Amino acid sequence: MALLGAARRDPGGQQRYRIDATIVLFGLPVFTRPGVGSGWAKVEERAGERKLQFAAGSWPEQARGLNRLGFVEERVSGSGSKYFGFMTASAEESFAEAQRALEASAGEDAKYTAIAGEVQAGRAHSRTVKFLFPAKYDWARWEELYPLASEAFARASDRGETMAAAPQSASHSFLHVLTGQMAGGVGAHENAFVYGNREMVLRSKVERERGRLRLDGKTLLGKKTLSQFRLWYQEGSPLPERVDVQVKAFLRLTLAGEGYAGG
Repeated sequence: MALLGAARRDPGGQQRYRIDATIVLFGLPVFTRPGVGSGWAKVEERAGERKLQFAAGSWPEQARGLNRLGFVEERVSGSGSKYFGFMTASAEESFAEAQRALEASAGEDAKYTAIAGEVQAGRAHSRTVKFLFPAKYDWARWEELYPLASEAFARASDRGETMAAAPQSASHSFLHVLTGQMAGGVGAHENAFVYGNREMVLRSKVERERGRLRLDGKTLLGKKTLSQFRLWYQEGSPLPERVDVQVKAFLRLTLAGEGYAGG
């Protein structure tokens, strides 16, 4: 998947990111390690279909040996969304657990979870599988890993789930809803989306900041907040120039796009 430069005010394009990691204790940043990984986002428009992709991963040599990566793709048309994604399993909920994961990661197989689903007005279906790959298949070998993960998913036994979704509230998946709120401009936004067999909500507020738009967003399942993030982008572009996301209570990641300058 060749990467191109980001295209501002264009319905398509790509953006590359450098990933910096910040350790947070008691709500305060205590240490930042730059360049622990990289990633990219891509948008394509073709024949009535919009394809949204995002992939990111760690460089183990820069991240004390930690091998983490993930990929998601959505294909959106007038009838709904189809999506596929996979990621390394990451169950650490505290800094101490993360340290133990670092000590145990060398030489082990990496655990992955993959999901494929389809969301249409009134119904959603998804299938989730788990599998192992040798730890040598890290972010640096992404081009080899992607087809292997697709094949492993196809071979795995079916674990599909179907749910009824409210026709007017949740007819698409996350990335499509997010880019729609980005395009909505300044103001408050709230939309339902489906991931797996769960109907969730993306709530955001968009403001102008230093010549860009800034979106502060969070995903919710009922009243429970699942994730919080902030991104900056140029008006008219579906590709963020920078993303800050709190992935764990102790870990914040910053994805800075090529050429990004600013706070």
